[in-house]
Amino acid sequence: MQRRPVFAALLLLTPLPAFAQSVDDLAGRWGVASYWKADEKAKAPGWAKAACGNPYVIEKNAAGNLMMFVADGQRREVALKGKVLTPVDRTLPEGPAKRHARTITAFAPGAFELTWKDAGFAGRYGTVVYVKCGT
Repeated sequence: MQRRPVFAALLLLTPLPAFAQSVDDLAGRWGVASYWKADEKAKAPGWAKAACGNPYVIEKNAAGNLMMFVADGQRREVALKGKVLTPVDRTLPEGPAKRHARTITAFAPGAFELTWKDAGFAGRYGTVVYVKCGT
């Protein structure tokens, strides 16, 4: 089986400047997988691609932000500020909203990685790899 270009791109993911991503780059249908150990990073794109049968959907809303699930399992509005995704929830105090923030640690066309800023969530969810479904 031949590897698709997105897998090669994921293996070479490197941190990018804050301006390299946009809301439009992140909206779509994604296969999602996580890894906790460095030696699992190469396998994670395949795991994520296999998850495209039940894709994780990130939508752009009318305000220009994203709609996606956060760690508590609720779908919330999330703003992209540089490389950080932060919930836009006016009902949450600043502390809990910050707890759900994630950083885009790597990005390539059709793939990206996120890490949680909160140590508890980071330990639970690991580094999360997203691979665009249908590529």
